[in-house]
Amino acid sequence: MSDSVDDVKDAIKVKKPDTIKCEADKLQVYLAKKDGARLTEAGAESVVLDEHGHPRGFEKMMPSLWLKNAKYFGESFQPGEGQVHVLVVVPEGAVVSANEGSPDTMIKEIHAVTVGKKRKRYVLSRVGSTQGRQLLNDLDVQVELVRTVPFAAGEGSSVDPYKWESVIIECGKEIVLTEEQQRERYREREEAPTERCCSTSQLLIEVKREVKRGSVYQALSQLIALDLLVKDPVMALLTDLTDNWQFFWVSEGTILKAIIKKPGEAFQVIRTLLAQSLPAGTEIKLPCFQDPVKRLKLRNVLPSIAEASDSGGIRESIERYYDIASMLGPDIEMERSVARQVTQSIPAFSYVS
Repeated sequence: MSDSVDDVKDAIKVKKPDTIKCEADKLQVYLAKKDGARLTEAGAESVVLDEHGHPRGFEKMMPSLWLKNAKYFGESFQPGEGQVHVLVVVPEGAVVSANEGSPDTMIKEIHAVTVGKKRKRYVLSRVGSTQGRQLLNDLDVQVELVRTVPFAAGEGSSVDPYKWESVIIECGKEIVLTEEQQRERYREREEAPTERCCSTSQLLIEVKREVKRGSVYQALSQLIALDLLVKDPVMALLTDLTDNWQFFWVSEGTILKAIIKKPGEAFQVIRTLLAQSLPAGTEIKLPCFQDPVKRLKLRNVLPSIAEASDSGGIRESIERYYDIASMLGPDIEMERSVARQVTQSIPAFSYVS
């Protein structure tokens, strides 16, 4: 085995010339090996991607090294049946869909020409600080902080902060378990106090062991997506389950944020929120929030196409609608609905149904 990692990229490109539209050197190859064992096909399908779209926990293979390098496959490597040996990451936009020539795709291309540029796509799992700021800018939505107040003495319940577990490996090094590895444990803890009153999709919860700036934008993007998917007003919670509990909701022309430090106070907010089901625009009083909360639907905050008075306004509205729809990624029905709605608003394409 004398081929290099670069040779593998070339071979992949040659094998899929109609599917992969980028240069071979733009491909990223990862060793499909975890905890000393090679992946099976089922294992490869369950690989978790990080916020940059890279397989989490796998080693990136250096292009200039040989495959027979001891850290990769070694001199005496023999492929095993049913094993996956490498994971390949293709740059976003470089993969051609099998249904690229379908009528719905043609409609999207018409819209792209109409607004003068390709619409943007935001993938929820990959939204970080840069894409998050761009998304809010495209939607012309600001995020504002609102004041909170602590419980009065004797009110509420006491809840201890969640303790993130770690393990000691053979060399004595302490490894903190990831969110995915502890998901079932903290789900049991968080769902127990709220499962009796949670009957609708009013709240999404994003858990991070460490809340970073990119985590905030990821929670905001998920709030926008959930708002589009359900009919009721929603809120998002970003938390490390210890001393950082950030609540987000859509309000008058903006997204508001409230930060709570104590788990007991945060749980009381969650219980109060989920115990009631009120329509958008209704003011609700939540514990620790200084002022009543009025949650709105995003579609009532952003301008509609019908409200646009000139071609510039129409172009801006079309772009905004596509930015929102693209948040849902593979939600085909949502894409079709938005495509038809926007197309029918343009006289030249009003015949499209």
